[in-house]
Amino acid sequence: MDELDLGRVPLPKMVWTSAKYKPSQVAQFISLMQNTNTKHPKAAREAGISHAIAYKFDKEWIDNGGAVLPGYKVASEIKRKGYNVKITEEHSQFIENYIEECPTCIVKDVTEHVCAIFEGSSINESTVYRHITEKLEFTLTRTQPRLAARNTDGIQSSLQERMKIEQVNSFSYTLSYITHYNLSNQSYEVHQV
Repeated sequence: MDELDLGRVPLPKMVWTSAKYKPSQVAQFISLMQNTNTKHPKAAREAGISHAIAYKFDKEWIDNGGAVLPGYKVASEIKRKGYNVKITEEHSQFIENYIEECPTCIVKDVTEHVCAIFEGSSINESTVYRHITEKLEFTLTRTQPRLAARNTDGIQSSLQERMKIEQVNSFSYTLSYITHYNLSNQSYEVHQV
């Protein structure tokens, strides 16, 4: 039978996805499981991997037929988060027009309007800020939110004083008191203030 010579097939680009564990720990765990027939808990302990993740890595190893070390994935299978999309010329023109129309706008508003107009694009505020300051060369000032001083002691006391004065004024029009109550004929005099 003739052998087929397929030549060298390049391996796909692989990306390590586990943030907590190193490839050497996973390799040690798989080696202990395969070569020495060690049980999951003991192999995980020796490799420094938690029990739950050890079972996950073992399942990955079995599912891929032992071809790829668990924790590695083909780079093309990993989806980008898509938060920091590059700003196109259309985005740039829209941002410039928006800033000219609303010179007191904030970066958050600009970002929301860009994402609303160009549906499907998710642009980060830091990207818009960097674009405005570096590409469009606008100077932005940092502002602090200013809250109305509604609950300060001075404001509360002045409101209480005003309410007392209003209550006294409204009460003085309706205030009446009884003087000289006469028991014999049960009559009384009413005086209004």
